[in-house]
Amino acid sequence: MIKLNHIKKRLTDRCCKDSRKAKGFTLIEMLVTIAVLVIVVASMPSLLGVVKNGRLTANANNLLFAFVAARDEAVLRNHPVSICPSNNQSDCSGSDWQQGWIVFADQNGSGDKDGDDAVLQVFASEGDIASLSSSNFDESVTFRADGTSAVSGGFTLCDDRGTAHAKAICVAYTGIAKVTNSGCSGVAISCPDA
Repeated sequence: MIKLNHIKKRLTDRCCKDSRKAKGFTLIEMLVTIAVLVIVVASMPSLLGVVKNGRLTANANNLLFAFVAARDEAVLRNHPVSICPSNNQSDCSGSDWQQGWIVFADQNGSGDKDGDDAVLQVFASEGDIASLSSSNFDESVTFRADGTSAVSGGFTLCDDRGTAHAKAICVAYTGIAKVTNSGCSGVAISCPDA
C-alpha cells in the first residue's frame, strides 16, 4: 500500500506541479480559431459556386449521355431511337425538358412514344436548373438507323447565375452531340432573364 501511494504521489507531482494554473484557452489559441473560422466563412460563396457548377455540369452530361446512348442504340437496333421530355419517366410529356427525359425505341420514327415503343433509359434532372430550353427540339430528338439526326439544334442549360455560367448541348445532323460554353452553330447562349 505504501508503494502505491508513493507512485501516485510521484505521478501527481510530475503532471501537475502548479495546480494553480488556469485551465482553458489562451488568447493565441482563441485568435487562431477565430482566424480559421473567418477563412471558412469567407470561402462559402466560392463553395456554393462549385456546387452549382457541378449540378449544371451533371445535367449537361446526363443529356449528352442520353444523346450518345440513343444514337448508339439506333445504329445497334437498325431503327430509329428518340429522346423526349418526360415528367413521369414512362411517356413523353410536352416540351418541358426540366423534369427529365426518356430514351425509347421509336419503331415508326414519329418522335412520340407509342404503345409498342420500349423505354430504354430514363433520366431525371439533377435539380436546380433554372432553364433547360431547346432550339429545334421542342418535343423530341430522333436518331435514324444510320446514327444521323433528323434535325440539328441544341439545348441551353441555365441556372440562377445567368448566361455567364450556362452550357449548351449541340446535336449536329451527323448525330454527334457535344457540350459547349459558347453556343451551337454560331448562335450565342442566351438564358431567360439574363
